[in-house]
Amino acid sequence: MQTQAPIPPAFVDSMNRFRRFVDEFKEESDRGCAVLTLCVLEDASKNLFESRVETGRVGSVWQRGALARNVERAVALGLLAQNEATSLLSLAEVRNLFAHRALERLTFDSPEVDSLVKKLTHVGPPNVPTAASGRNRDHFLLCSVFVFSAMQLHPTPIAPIAPKAPLTWGQ
Repeated sequence: MQTQAPIPPAFVDSMNRFRRFVDEFKEESDRGCAVLTLCVLEDASKNLFESRVETGRVGSVWQRGALARNVERAVALGLLAQNEATSLLSLAEVRNLFAHRALERLTFDSPEVDSLVKKLTHVGPPNVPTAASGRNRDHFLLCSVFVFSAMQLHPTPIAPIAPKAPLTWGQ
């Protein structure tokens, strides 16, 4: 009989934090929901790097506000699977539409947002229906939760990435 490994306390803590944050979205506008969700996902991407890169060197491979570049690096380093990266960048497109058209009264049901949300795919189990409630906002959040969970569940590599030892000459 195979036993399952215990769930790490850090994972439980981060899932509880995300659950509280999602509960807060009930009071947020659609714009606030999209923008704040990506803030949480961007922080989660930073945590991926922090768990694998030598302390004090995260800033050399991860930059706030450069999500696409960070995602590309995470895939190259094996921290994210390609489907997770694609889903995260698609969520960012929705966020960007809300963020960069601030003077328009966009909602998840606005035609421009609706077309992007309908293209979102989640990285969760295949039997989970997309847009289960038929609401774009719920579908956006469902896809976000799966990306967040995937980032939390990635196995820790054998050893963190550390700087190479300096080359010594003539010895």
